[in-house]
Amino acid sequence: MKPRPPLPPQPYLVVGLARSGVAAALALRAASPDAAIVACDRATPAEAREAGERLSRAGVEVHLGTDGTELLLASQPPRTLVKSPGVPRQSPVVAGALEAGLEVVGELEIGWRLVANAFCAVTGTNGKTTTVELVGAIYREAERPVAGNVGSPVSGFAGTLPDGATVVCEASSFQLEDADRFAPETAVFLNFAPDHLDRHGDLDNYLA
Repeated sequence: MKPRPPLPPQPYLVVGLARSGVAAALALRAASPDAAIVACDRATPAEAREAGERLSRAGVEVHLGTDGTELLLASQPPRTLVKSPGVPRQSPVVAGALEAGLEVVGELEIGWRLVANAFCAVTGTNGKTTTVELVGAIYREAERPVAGNVGSPVSGFAGTLPDGATVVCEASSFQLEDADRFAPETAVFLNFAPDHLDRHGDLDNYLA
């Protein structure tokens, strides 16, 4: 297995409290019990409130109904922003973090740094989920331990997998744009076609 770099520096600001953001915040808390972790979501529906209550019980400071921009100026400002895949890099809080020189990483990057297992990452415009499930089925048929991240954030695997298990990982362009040191042992690039240009702007950015 490739050696993992250390986690980026705390305090952490986790932006977006869907499954990925919640999993990243909880994984950071488990890995760094004394770290200052703040999490936010601009929404306030029941799902976000439930996630916020769960994080609060774990000692994470939660702010709902805000995009997090003002949290960059807190008395104890963050040094790392961890963002959910659904939060675009053009959002004000990410732009502000980059301008302030903060590290900006995604949940996939955090999960990979915390899960010391071999990774097989699958990316491309179409067929990622199907291929991840196919590779997982091959491993299970061969009676090899395997975990897939379809519906399960990678950071949620931290501390839960046997040493010999392989993580077969669906990696979207939204996840990969926030992956800094992510280096799976095996990478599969299925195909490339125009897509997500409302997020990436043009084909060159999407391909990158």
